[in-house]
Amino acid sequence: QVKFKVYRYVCYDKASACVVPWYTEAAGEDQHNLFKFLMFAWGLQQGRPTHGVPLNLLWDKGSANTSAAVRSLLDALGVNHVTHEAGNARVKGGVENGNNIVETQFESRLRFQPVENVEQLNAAAFAWANAYCANLIPGQDTRLRRTGLAAPTARFDLWQLITPEQLRVLPPVEVCQAFMRSKEEERQVKPDLSITFRHPAAERTLTYSLRGFDGINVGDMVVVRGLIYGECAIQVQVERYNGEPLIYRVEPNVE
Repeated sequence: QVKFKVYRYVCYDKASACVVPWYTEAAGEDQHNLFKFLMFAWGLQQGRPTHGVPLNLLWDKGSANTSAAVRSLLDALGVNHVTHEAGNARVKGGVENGNNIVETQFESRLRFQPVENVEQLNAAAFAWANAYCANLIPGQDTRLRRTGLAAPTARFDLWQLITPEQLRVLPPVEVCQAFMRSKEEERQVKPDLSITFRHPAAERTLTYSLRGFDGINVGDMVVVRGLIYGECAIQVQVERYNGEPLIYRVEPNVE
């Protein structure tokens, strides 16, 4: 009998209740494995319709989750990420429900259908999750029953009601890796109300005009980070007198 330690990640989509399990051979979470999981969960996978980058992410508070590199990537993707604080378990009920579904519905099967390595485990989890979300498990009704639905609905069918405008396709892994390394930088606003910044996707330093933005004046120090969506777009943040930041999205000047 083969035994190996694995760490389970589960992505739960609140809108459709779709679940995406993924395992890594490790004793706990780390930055590298968290990145691989996000790429798997949000990327387009053959045989699975669900994909795309969410606008909001609620996750457990942990060393990997709060690492600067992961937060840099999420900020660049425009994901509003909020950590679950201890003592407020109700707000992450969907995540707990997703883990419970995977544990009781999938992992309970491993006693009768054992796997020998993490690759086989992930292949089995992928096949099971797709069948579960599509209501294709023989003898089991896994359709979602929810207030507002006219009839019980398969989770994949519910997810596919998403519109093209709502779906944010995950960029290539190489692009995401670049933003894992990207850090916030400070710039001083020039006399013509512009700043310069080398976007990770740009071949050279670009100029960004901040003219017309409230709260930004010549000589101000602003915090800049590159954004993934848009043509070399950046986020510019400036502190206000009351401590609340002003945040703007800016694209480079067209030459």
